[in-house]
Amino acid sequence: MNNSAFIKSRFPINDLKKIGFFHKNDSFEDMERKICRYFGLKNIYEYDYILPNKKEIEADLKTFSIN
Repeated sequence: MNNSAFIKSRFPINDLKKIGFFHKNDSFEDMERKICRYFGLKNIYEYDYILPNKKEIEADLKTFSIN
């Protein structure tokens, strides 16, 4: 699975754009950098190891922030 397919399958991209985590013109590379920075990951595929039983998240306005 490539990085963009991985991100699409696990993150609610439109919801994360609505809350400002992603921007309208962000590329998948931009999204990957933001996700890795937010979760402290070395690469996007480490995400499955921090949430091994949950393959999809829901955007929560109280949880995600751009700070």
